[in-house]
Amino acid sequence: MDNAIDRGRNLFLFCQGMLVAGLFPMKWMEPELVYNNEKISIAGLELFYPKEKLVEILSGIDNKFRRYLAII
Repeated sequence: MDNAIDRGRNLFLFCQGMLVAGLFPMKWMEPELVYNNEKISIAGLELFYPKEKLVEILSGIDNKFRRYLAII
């Protein structure tokens, strides 16, 4: 039983580490994400924008940010 709890805790800590590791680069890139002279948030892209708006934003981003997202 203790072994299962330890594995669950280790998995939880690993997932938390992945979350933090992904959060910093996204926040670092966020000020450069501008669409129609309006700053766009990463959280907005992931959670709140409808599909049509998301396609419009991602098709209109500049090459510098496109390289960050690996969209070529």
